Amino acid sequence: MAHLKSLKRLFLCFHLCGLSLVNFDSLQKSTKKKKYINFKAYMGHFLHLLLTCGNFIFVFTCPNAVIFPLDPLGKFNDWIKYFAAIITSCMILIESYFRVQQLVDIYRYSLQIERIFTNIKIDLSQESENSNRLFLKKFFFFTFLLIFLEITTLAFLGNETALFTNWLIIFPLTIQSRFRQLQHIFLIDLCHHYSRILASNVKQLAIFLNGLEIPPSSNGASEEKYRLKFIHYRYKILQKSHHIIWKISNCVNQYFGWSQVANYAFHFLQLLIDFYWLYWRFYNESYGYGFWKTIGNLLHTFIILLLCFYSSESCLGTIHSISIWLHRVKFTLRDTRISEILLNFSLQIIQEPVIFQAMELFTIDFRPLRSMISAITTYMVLFVQFLPRLVTSSYLHID
Repeated sequence: MAHLKSLKRLFLCFHLCGLSLVNFDSLQKSTKKKKYINFKAYMGHFLHLLLTCGNFIFVFTCPNAVIFPLDPLGKFNDWIKYFAAIITSCMILIESYFRVQQLVDIYRYSLQIERIFTNIKIDLSQESENSNRLFLKKFFFFTFLLIFLEITTLAFLGNETALFTNWLIIFPLTIQSRFRQLQHIFLIDLCHHYSRILASNVKQLAIFLNGLEIPPSSNGASEEKYRLKFIHYRYKILQKSHHIIWKISNCVNQYFGWSQVANYAFHFLQLLIDFYWLYWRFYNESYGYGFWKTIGNLLHTFIILLLCFYSSESCLGTIHSISIWLHRVKFTLRDTRISEILLNFSLQIIQEPVIFQAMELFTIDFRPLRSMISAITTYMVLFVQFLPRLVTSSYLHID
């Protein structure tokens, strides 16, 4: 659990956003549910749910204070984006509560696999430091960018109460959605961290095994037998480690179930609607608050998608490299046990794939991003060709 301990302070951000109910300090001390979920975590989560419900009630009862009523098409787009944000937030809070056992299992499997690596004398300190540094770069870069873009747009608000109310309503929902993605990236990077250690040891064993020579003497034969026995035991332990990594990836997929589907749908709708408004603002040369707000939304939405897809692709690539090194091992050995364990290991990688999915609807890699770009491009082409060029948007009047 050393890799998780060094990032312990960052878990506070997930607690503040209502994304985690787990008391990290008590995970190693108790296996009872009442011990690792304390009363403060329950109350904080319930408070987030109340604030989200209050947000929806306020917008539903006073829509003109948040949604601009003068432009029908703009009002329709804003309602879609708001409903997507509020549904995503509710799904995140509900699933974080009911799927808390999966999060606990992830931490316990992490403790188990680190014990296995420690028992076979694998040094985790350097790799843990590199993994922590990599995630911290992603976390602080995106957090700073998000807060900077959101606060910078406040400079364009002026005395417009409706715009400020709109920002005040949408900003908490956006923060929760983005930090949910950061939490997902963290757990994907956790699997990638253990996969890199596993791939590195499989590579070292393959190189060592291919370099073995069959000795002619009887003493050399006994020494060779000892080496092959060690290699067989090592491969067996690494195969068990891959099984645990597969379990962690399954728990990650279950913990980020329908909330992640809603989150990606929210990202897609936000990109689609923001590109719609960006086209109109360029065409009508309106470069006030709305223009920079749209640019900021597009920027941090696109970056969080890239970070998530890149993290998943990197982990899948590392797992694929394990299969490559297993197939590079020469089978010209007199010990059939090693051939058997290599075959079983290869079959296990096929039958227990470490992949990240959203309720098995799609795999989290760059293919959904390409589909999003294709759909947005098709929509914008139809929009530019068939919708009228004149606009009387209330956004432009306010700008």
